[in-house]
Amino acid sequence: MTSSFVWGEVLLYFAPVLVIYAGKVLLPQWTNGRRIKLSIALLPLLLVMIHCFSVLIFSYSLIPYTLLMSALLLGLDLYEYVPKITEFKLLDYFERSRRLLFITWGSLAIALGILRMISLLA
Repeated sequence: MTSSFVWGEVLLYFAPVLVIYAGKVLLPQWTNGRRIKLSIALLPLLLVMIHCFSVLIFSYSLIPYTLLMSALLLGLDLYEYVPKITEFKLLDYFERSRRLLFITWGSLAIALGILRMISLLA
């Protein structure tokens, strides 16, 4: 059973936009011009959003299932990635895994946000 609307949810819907804005405007000033990928800054926020939306919708957190499926997905990706290369470099794989996690966690957070909106309207 879903819980009723909480005004703190509004922050969950707008938090990614605020982080992207802060990343584009404030991060270059604070990091002396070094580049920080926004997907790295958004990964913890996506986990918080997944947790909050899943607790509001299902009354329990989907974080353990999300981390387990992410570990399995990264293991399969690493299993496919290693035979194609001659020398393994962790930084190269880190970029690949960051992109994969951002896509999967982002799509799950968006799906949970849409499901929460639908459950509030129903």
